[in-house]
Amino acid sequence: MTAGYAGLFKTRHVPSLVVSSVMARMPLGSSVMLIVLLVNAQYGASAAGTATALMTGAMAYARRCLASLLIVAGLPSRLSRLAWCSFLA
Repeated sequence: MTAGYAGLFKTRHVPSLVVSSVMARMPLGSSVMLIVLLVNAQYGASAAGTATALMTGAMAYARRCLASLLIVAGLPSRLSRLAWCSFLA
């Protein structure tokens, strides 16, 4: 067995899981950075931290609701299409 990342990425389904995880989290990272920069410039660091915490909590709640909806609807085969639509939006 190969050691390190090479061995990890040779494991079945790991490369696609890593790529989809990175793509799914890109909007969260960039939007949080935008909120920090904009709110910090206008209201200070304390307000920027509060706004970031509120947005992160709201996004976590929304993603949980979406996941529950997908589980109830039974659409696991369409998750990749949903991820692409979310990425392109």
